[in-house]
Order: sequence, then C-alpha cells, then structure tokens
Amino acid sequence: MLELSLNEHAGLSHSFAGDTYNSLVYAKRWEDSLDCYFLTGVGQDAFSTLMTEHWLQQGINSQLALTSTDNNVGIYAIQNDPSGERHFDYWRKDSAATQLMQLIEKNDCQANWPHFDLVYFSGITLAILPEADKSGFIKMITRLKANGS
Repeated sequence: MLELSLNEHAGLSHSFAGDTYNSLVYAKRWEDSLDCYFLTGVGQDAFSTLMTEHWLQQGINSQLALTSTDNNVGIYAIQNDPSGERHFDYWRKDSAATQLMQLIEKNDCQANWPHFDLVYFSGITLAILPEADKSGFIKMITRLKANGS
C-alpha cells in the first residue's frame, strides 16, 4: 500500500508498507538468499509503478504483481496525535489488491508460478477480498499446500 504521512512542513511524505509487504521485506532482510515474490494486484497508476520499483530495490520479485486496468494501489494515511498515538485512515476499497482473484483468473497465470516453499497471507488479505472471492482464495492456498508449499 501507499503510505502517506504528514511531514514537519505540513506536507505529505510517501512510502510503501502494509502487513504482508512488511513481513516479506523482513524475511528478505533476515535471509538475503530467499526468493521473495509478492502476489498482489497493482494498478497502472504512477504510485503502483513507484511501489513495484521500490519492491525491486528491496529484493522483492514483482513478477506476480498482476496489473489491473481498472483499479489503483490502496492508500492509507498515518498521523500522530499529540501523545504520539498513531491514527490511520484507509482507502483500499476497490483497490487493485481487492481484485486479486479476478486478476489471477484473467491472466490464467498459476501454471507459470514457481514453487513456493512458504506462502504467507494475513487476515487483512482475506478481509479486503470480495465475499465471492474468499473461497477461491482458500482453494488456491489449499492447492499450493497440496503441491508442497
């Protein structure tokens, strides 16, 4: 996701983060020899391009970042209150990532995926998917597990 935060000049700074992305980055930092892929949906917008370029700088393979022609990257803003408590606002409804299962089906790409030793997803992964796609996602994970992931 695109992270926006207020900087000291009352302007916005951007970075990229999110629960699954952060986990992937830390795994790669822990063991640089890992082949790390990020399976997600991205848009054709400038921030999606910046985001996938950022992944490459972190050693994350973007080959499985499927491009939506209709949706863009999800966004959240973070702001600290006077006591230092962080507050978040999210704009991820209808983001490209919410269309993951449709993008996989549209691209018919599963046969070309490498073998994954480990597949990680979070509760948020499931939460952002449309109801109709959740069972398909679980079936996909079940197939990956049956194939040794």
